[in-house]
Amino acid sequence: MTDKELFEKVENKFLPEKSLKLERFNKTKFQKVLNEIRGPSSPGNVGAGVGSFLNRAAAAIPGTRGYRMRSAEARKQEALAKQEELKAQQSEKDLQGGGSKKMSETTAKFYEANPQFATAYDLAKQGKTLSSEQQRLYNKILKQIDTIESGKVQKAGKQEAQKENKNIAGERILKRLSATAPNITKFLIDPKNKATKDLYIKYILQDDALGIPTEKEIVQLAQNLTKILQANVTEINNFKRFIRDQYSLQDKGAGLIKLLPSAPSKDKGTGKTKKITLRPETVQHFIKKDIEKSGRTIADQMKEMVRQANKKYKEGNLVKGTGKPPANYKIMDINNETGLITVRSVNDNRPYYKFAKDLGEVIEKGARQPELNLPESFDQVIKRYR
Repeated sequence: MTDKELFEKVENKFLPEKSLKLERFNKTKFQKVLNEIRGPSSPGNVGAGVGSFLNRAAAAIPGTRGYRMRSAEARKQEALAKQEELKAQQSEKDLQGGGSKKMSETTAKFYEANPQFATAYDLAKQGKTLSSEQQRLYNKILKQIDTIESGKVQKAGKQEAQKENKNIAGERILKRLSATAPNITKFLIDPKNKATKDLYIKYILQDDALGIPTEKEIVQLAQNLTKILQANVTEINNFKRFIRDQYSLQDKGAGLIKLLPSAPSKDKGTGKTKKITLRPETVQHFIKKDIEKSGRTIADQMKEMVRQANKKYKEGNLVKGTGKPPANYKIMDINNETGLITVRSVNDNRPYYKFAKDLGEVIEKGARQPELNLPESFDQVIKRYR
């Protein structure tokens, strides 16, 4: 656009009803607009000054390229200003702990306790320049924060390692327990009883890495153990003794032991634990003890006992016992459901109950029918005469 075309546009824009002459610029309203867009005068090339003036004049006229560029620049500056305002607002939120990048707990403590650091921190977050003294303080405290945070990470790693070591210690505890209470140990290591096992190990170790059991957890542990202890009464005392021997338990396990079921009572006269003897009413107890070693089911174990009894012995046989000194017994009856053998001692003429594994070799083969003058149970008499 030539100068002449520019003047014509300006003339049509501001004074369309008059003919605008160059010598009358200072006497028109256009002069005010020119003063606003001309800017301060500067020494130098007059031609360059005129060109700069004309460019600014063109930028003031709507529809021209200069006007559009000027408008775009204005919008750009406004957007930048808005962006800075939003950034400042976000920084303020971060400082208050409400932003997406929250201040760490350690940093927050220094921020609240040290006003000088708080000021430097605010300035740094806003991207402003810190004084040399503020920068030194800022760097010094940031270094302290890094040291503390690194220590926390190391401590967390150490605690995790301690926890792993305690888990290994827990496995060793169960291994030692298995020597005195194998059935209870088998229950604890069963995957479906993992919660009870973890709680038991936690109770035995009493270690901060795994946590100290609460009173409620101890009660829960006792409830979880009650059924398995009742099913294995011969292991109850060993299990409780194992707990008392743990050095980590200051009360020697009294808090848990008092909640567990008791073992069979003792004879007041001797102070010894009552011995459970093999009789028809207790045969299931001994069958269960045997299947713990054999791994059979109860039904299979009873079949095996019947097989062994009938293979080696017959009613009327005189056999040796396996005790010391070995006694001689006469076989009175063989139960074909459980394998329980009823015998009578030759020495004291008293009846006893044995499995085939508890008897020795046959000394003398006898008649299948026992003497009628020996006491027999009603079931045995019916069985013989059927």
